Amino acid sequence: MILIADSGSSKTDWVIVDGKEKHLYKSLGLNPYFLRWNEIHAEIRKVLDGQFDFSKVNQVYFYGSGCTGEAQIEKVKLALKQCFANAELVVDSDIYGAIQATANNRTGIVSILGTGANACYFDGEKIPKRSPSLGYLLGDEGSGTWLGRELIRAFAYQELSEKIHSDFVAEYQITIEQIKREVYQLPKPNTYIASYAPFLKKHLDDPFIYDLVKKSFSFFYEKHLSKLVVDKSTPFHFVGSIAYQFQDVLKEVLVENDCKIGNIVAKPIEGLLKSSILGN
Repeated sequence: MILIADSGSSKTDWVIVDGKEKHLYKSLGLNPYFLRWNEIHAEIRKVLDGQFDFSKVNQVYFYGSGCTGEAQIEKVKLALKQCFANAELVVDSDIYGAIQATANNRTGIVSILGTGANACYFDGEKIPKRSPSLGYLLGDEGSGTWLGRELIRAFAYQELSEKIHSDFVAEYQITIEQIKREVYQLPKPNTYIASYAPFLKKHLDDPFIYDLVKKSFSFFYEKHLSKLVVDKSTPFHFVGSIAYQFQDVLKEVLVENDCKIGNIVAKPIEGLLKSSILGN
């Protein structure tokens, strides 16, 4: 039995593969920068206990947000080992999962645009160039957290049209003081801020909102993608809810920068199930 996980800061998709049978499960995001190993372990147990025989799992592939350093990877491995004692564990950054899901072992520039953001150049075998992932406080341009923050700022600074401002108040029933409390006093502020991104999708026909989203993607291209280009014929692949939901705007930015558009998928787990992990 093989267990595959794609974990972001907001949610984790799990698939257990037993022969031709595949079963999907969901849990909270398991970013080791925000959670201790025992909290990761508890969430895995909460969601997967009783769903299948843990002792029969012989391989676990975990691709996760925050799995970028030895300490973070070991934290996730420790949590997994407590559950799947007989399994060979592969824990790596979510960018490797994105590569597996989109590039199909071919050269490509691969990006994640979900709650957070990440990008790299993949030469078909390895990653010779990657953009630094600084997290939501210092980076994550173009991500759900970035978009949510820009919307909150526009709301607070009275930059939204009267109708959009009114719709925002009606939908969220929240004040700036309450938003500040969520961001500065409660856990997982990045996930909270990103939760406002769907509002932008609903109001994308508003010129100000459309411009906000486009500027965010243009900034992501400027700060990250433009520095990864080796050959203009290299396709640009994307995974993540933000890339998928706003793909028309994203494609506009890519076309304006003479980029070759590759695969854009919402959930890496779909591509991972078709990847070489399973011998496909």
